[in-house]
Amino acid sequence: MSLAYSAKLLDDYKKSFGRNPNLTLNTHLHEVKSRLKYEWGHPELVGRINALQAATPKQADHLTIIPTLVHDLNSEDPVPKLAGIEAELSAAGWKQIETWAIGFNGLTGHLHHMAEDSE
Repeated sequence: MSLAYSAKLLDDYKKSFGRNPNLTLNTHLHEVKSRLKYEWGHPELVGRINALQAATPKQADHLTIIPTLVHDLNSEDPVPKLAGIEAELSAAGWKQIETWAIGFNGLTGHLHHMAEDSE
């Protein structure tokens, strides 16, 4: 209910240009290019993916990132958390940021049901 997990969003975006090659933006885009070419049969679209590649957040000017908080409607107000996340991502060089909050009534109950695989 405190939305303390929201700081993890910053960690996730840092991974996009981090040291682990399995988690970087360019590695994911390379996989999409391979699928476009060989699995889906659309090599003509690879150029569009190439335009999304970047070495830093500042150079990723063709990308819009959408940090999203999923929360219970009775939880802490997500707006200040998202404003802080947007400010930090902007300071890190990201240019196009659209924050989202998705609120559910009774989220905790829904998550418990999903964990128990019940209706």
